[in-house]
This record gives sequence, C-alpha cells and structure tokens, in this order.
Amino acid sequence: MQKIMRIKGLTLCVLLILSAWPSLGVESLQAQNYPTKPINIVIPLGPGGANDLVARALSPLAPEYLGQPFVIHFRPGGGGAIGSYEVANAKPGGYTVLFGHANCNSVLPGVKGQGKGTGELQAVARISESFNAYWVKTEAPWKTFKEVIAWAKANPGKLIAAQSGMWSSSDFQWRWLELNAGFTSRSVQYDGGAKALVALLGGHVQIARQSPPQSFPHWRAGTIRPLVVSGNKRIDEMPDVPCLLEEGYDMKGLGSNWNGFFAPNGTPKPVIDKLADGLKKITQDKRAISALKAMGSDFAYLEPNDFEKAWREEFNAYKELAKIFMK
Repeated sequence: MQKIMRIKGLTLCVLLILSAWPSLGVESLQAQNYPTKPINIVIPLGPGGANDLVARALSPLAPEYLGQPFVIHFRPGGGGAIGSYEVANAKPGGYTVLFGHANCNSVLPGVKGQGKGTGELQAVARISESFNAYWVKTEAPWKTFKEVIAWAKANPGKLIAAQSGMWSSSDFQWRWLELNAGFTSRSVQYDGGAKALVALLGGHVQIARQSPPQSFPHWRAGTIRPLVVSGNKRIDEMPDVPCLLEEGYDMKGLGSNWNGFFAPNGTPKPVIDKLADGLKKITQDKRAISALKAMGSDFAYLEPNDFEKAWREEFNAYKELAKIFMK
C-alpha cells in the first residue's frame, strides 16, 4: 500500500511539473528563438510623418540586430486610434508591434479616452524624443514669434494655424498658447503632421508646428522659416531660434514629440526584453544616429520600465490638462 501511495505521489509531482511547463519553459523558448519571422511594425499615422521617417532610420538595421526585417504597415485614422486598436488586439507574440507617438498614445487616450494608453499596451522602448518648432512660409511678414502673437491680438480670429489632429499635442499646445498669450485664431485640423505641412506649403494655413524630420528638408530648400522651438530648449541644428521657454511660455516639459514601440498586453516579458535590446543596439549604431541627425532629431532610448514610467506620467498630465480645456 505504501509503495502504491509513493507511486501516486510521484506521479502527481510529475503531472504538476508538466502542467507548469507552459509558464516556466515556453516563454524562455519563445525568447530564445524570437524572432523567427519578419516583425510587423504598425504606424498609426500616414506616410511622410515623423513616425515614418524615424522608422526608416531603424528598419535597415533590423536584420542585423534582430535577425529579421521590419515590415511597415500604415494604419492612419482616428488620430492614431485605428492603428493602436489593431496592435492591442493582435496576437501577443512580438510579431505585431506599434510604433507609437505622444499624440496617439498619451494625448488622445488621456484626453478623450480613445485609442490605447497606459495599461492597454505594453511599453517596449522609447526610441526618440524631440521638440518641434513653429514654422511659417519664407515670405510671411513675421520675423519672430512675438510678431505673430502681436498680429493675432490685433486681428482676433484671423490667424490660421494648422494642427495635426484634434486634441493632438500640437492642438493642445496651441490652445495653451492662446490662453496664456491672450489671442484667438482659427485652427484647421489635419490627420497627422505630414498633411499639416502640405497645407502650410500650399498657403492654406499661416503657421504650423512641425517636427524636425518633416520640416528640415523644406527649410533647407528655403520654402519655410522657423520662428520658435515649441519646448524648453533650442534645437542644435538651428541655434539662433529661441524656444518657448525663452519667450516666456513654460509648458513644463509637455509638448515633446516622442516615438516608441508598444506590444499587445500578454506579450511574454522575455520577448519584450529581446526586442527592446535589439532596438537599443540599433539606436547606438553610428549609421542610424547619422540618419536621424540629418533629420534634426536624436535618439533618446528608454528601456521598458523607464519608458512605462515616463509614459504614465505624461498620460496623467494630459488628463489633468483636459480638465482645463475640455470643460
């Protein structure tokens, strides 16, 4: 009888070990083999924008550092909500990830509860962060941002400003400036910065906030001119252009333009870590650094935990701002 009991007990132990195998061994096996096929990168905004341009700097090095290529998929619409939903609902295996953006994954969900914010996606890595600038056409009459503000005050509601989506970071910052500088204007909403830039170049709007990767080629071609950097420090490539903080407007760190990778909830941590490590190595490669520098931007890598923390703080800050502007 005792022998039978010992056999039953041993059998039970073996069964318990086997039942635990999926959680103990499969994730490690996944990470060890990951990736075994191309990684689908969903960009929730249209082509030609900052997300697209930064992704182009990363993509050529993906096979070298991750062993598989990136396949870019554009899913514009809803201010970034459509692409974010697609990734949130994808299989959590590390093969469909979002190349997200402050507008899509902090501002929109924090302010309107749309798209996917903290807790709804897993942070993988922040890749870059930069501050935009306010641009006008070269032939515009204003030489400084102060002149724009003065003209807008003298001509209420006549200044036409392009925004890259309702309740985007550019829209939020412009509303904040109207409130704090004491002027009114007419905002025109576009689905992403690329379309807002086209509107500026075409003369349909008079001023637009644009990222360095999008605006620098046109600046170098002499078609647009920067007036002020929309943040708390100047941009190295145009050192003579002041920032909003120097002009007397302190946004307290909000309004930055960052790009980062997110995965569906439930993606195994070893897979997240392996993807993040590969991305970190890409951002340290001189070829990628040079490509991004040419766009007027720099890498600002954050690993998963640090990115999650920074993302959550920004997300909550925009929720608080929404209480002011969405009464």
